[in-house]
Amino acid sequence: MNDKLNELLDGTKVKKILERHLNEALDLNEILDIKIIPIKTYLDETSFSFIGIYELTAQDTNKKMVVKKVFASAHSTPNKRKDFIIGNFLADKSSKYDPKFLKIPESYAFIESHGLYLREYIDGETLDKFILKNHNMSAFVTEIISNSLLEFQKIKISSDFTYEDRANFTDLNKNITILEKQAHSSFPAVRNEFKEIEGLFHSIKKQEERSPKVLSHGDFNLFNLVITSDNEIIFIDYDDVGFRNYLWDVARLTCSLKSDDFLDAFFKAKNGHINESDQRLFDIYKKYFGLLDRTHVLAWGF
Repeated sequence: MNDKLNELLDGTKVKKILERHLNEALDLNEILDIKIIPIKTYLDETSFSFIGIYELTAQDTNKKMVVKKVFASAHSTPNKRKDFIIGNFLADKSSKYDPKFLKIPESYAFIESHGLYLREYIDGETLDKFILKNHNMSAFVTEIISNSLLEFQKIKISSDFTYEDRANFTDLNKNITILEKQAHSSFPAVRNEFKEIEGLFHSIKKQEERSPKVLSHGDFNLFNLVITSDNEIIFIDYDDVGFRNYLWDVARLTCSLKSDDFLDAFFKAKNGHINESDQRLFDIYKKYFGLLDRTHVLAWGF
């Protein structure tokens, strides 16, 4: 694992990897130099992950010197393959109906040997950083995100890929298992709340089955939304994309924001109101995501 991560941080080795996969996608003749800008790295005994930017100094096919930035994301699991596949689907579909608010970055390549996904770099900041800098999320930005989500939900793509009906359910189980192994003082309460949520999910199963499914991001949180200087919203990280109730992503971001303002903004953009039965779904989804976020902090410390 350490070797793979080190190679992704080694300019000489990255250059060889990228030359085999990026020259055609970016109309390059030769990559001359690479600057690696790590954003986040993680390594343990069984896994690694890397998020960063590769800044390429290159000669294009017209033999002009150019500088290109590429967003890079790697993981020791196969997650990034799905990221690449779904990214291609979405970019193709969105180009055909020209969404007003939502921008889908172009996918360049997936490099199996390193679990490395390469896509278009778009200058912007994740929503958590935007809120930290501006102290809140303005009504204007909330409206843009609401409309972007509505556009995303309307995208029609093939359903022949695997996904969890309950996005992040595996992660939640993993968090709880870690707390159990640590004999964490919060484990009994967490376990009981998890059992309660499982019961609530069972109680709404028939309602969910009757409800139409829409395209769902799955992990629609502050860290997976990027806002550009042109006020475009970019959804990133498609590992959990699937088909779910239209309120799933609304509940995820609402929980992440710790405010119901987004729920109100979403229905304003939708020109509607939430009914009583859907409100119950929303409340259960929000309870689930609340437990997910809390156990993540308890298990991982961030």
